[in-house]
Amino acid sequence: GEGEKASEKWEDRYRLLEEYRQEHGHVCVPQKHQFENGESGTWLSLLRTRYKNKKKMPEERLNRLNQLGFVWDGQEASHVRRQSV
Repeated sequence: GEGEKASEKWEDRYRLLEEYRQEHGHVCVPQKHQFENGESGTWLSLLRTRYKNKKKMPEERLNRLNQLGFVWDGQEASHVRRQSV
C-alpha cells in the first residue's frame, strides 16, 4: 500500500477539493488554479489519466471523489468550467 505521507497528502487534497466545490459549485478545477497549499490543479488531470489507464485506485477514494461530483472526462470538465463562469 501507500505510505502514510502519501495518504495524508491525499486527504489534504481531498479537503481542498471540498472547499473548492463549496466555493465554485463544482470540482472541475483548472490546471492553473493555485490551491492554498501551493499546489496547482494539475494533479487532477493526472488523476484522470490514471483512471483512464485503468490504474488501480482504492474503491473508497473513487467513491469519495464521485460523491464530490468529480468529472473523470477532461473534455467534459472544461465544458463544466465554461458553463459556470
